[in-house]
Amino acid sequence: MTVVPSLLNSSVRTSLNLVNRNLSATPERQIISLKERVNGVDIHYEKTGQGEHPVLLLPGALGCSRTDFEHQLNGLSDKKYTIISMDPRGYGQSRPPNREWPLNFLQNDAEDAAALMKALSYPRYSILGWSDGANTSMILAGANPGNVISLVIWGGNSYVAEDDMKLYKGLLQSH
Repeated sequence: MTVVPSLLNSSVRTSLNLVNRNLSATPERQIISLKERVNGVDIHYEKTGQGEHPVLLLPGALGCSRTDFEHQLNGLSDKKYTIISMDPRGYGQSRPPNREWPLNFLQNDAEDAAALMKALSYPRYSILGWSDGANTSMILAGANPGNVISLVIWGGNSYVAEDDMKLYKGLLQSH
């Protein structure tokens, strides 16, 4: 489909221009994709910004660094922040290995996140966690309180029940 700008009404043209402006990366908002070997696994992460305040982004069970945090990667990175958005083992570009769901998978993800930030030489950082990333964030902050400046979580849960584990195993089998 070809869209001819002159045929669009002015509000649609304005909206398209705003979307294009917000999605285009500027030099200070360049997003780079990297991998770091931690705990025996190559962990993929994306990094943007050159600020003194590192912020770790942890995605939910069905997402990865880019799908869950596209807006934060483009919008938060400035001279104040360095944004690190990781794909936990078995997610996105942190494969192989494929995702597994042992009872301690959230603890494993928290250990990987802590090891990644240590390997990247960020001794203190803030964390933003969504869904399972929120759960992982709470474990990470609880196990490493001296490393965490601030914690922002949403969509998490306070425990993982047997029904949750059935859901995770069902997701694994469907992919």
